[in-house]
Amino acid sequence: MNRTARHYAEAFVNARREGGAADEVLISNLLKIVDKHNDRRKLPAILAQIEKLLITERGGSHFAITSARTLSPETRAAMESLGGPDDVMTFSTDASLVAGMRIAKDHEHELDYSFSRAVSRLFQ
Repeated sequence: MNRTARHYAEAFVNARREGGAADEVLISNLLKIVDKHNDRRKLPAILAQIEKLLITERGGSHFAITSARTLSPETRAAMESLGGPDDVMTFSTDASLVAGMRIAKDHEHELDYSFSRAVSRLFQ
């Protein structure tokens, strides 16, 4: 059976929800199972799915904010204040955006306010 990252993530989150084992034990067991099925290459996707499921379970969302340049502390604080207590925000920089920022919610919905996107739309 071909196991997807979501299969592993759901099994981990369900085992965690049931309790009875420390997170360290659950993580160790997850790694053993992943290695047993020769799926170590899927670990980044598995971890992303686990994060997504845990955030969603507690009613939050994940916001990935990518800006062309490092945000000032004031701008970063303003962005963080828009989220709720259960939301997770990650910040990164990507010079290829040239200017502006890109905001992705839950790895699915994306708002792209970058200069590079504006230029590419001109030539479509």
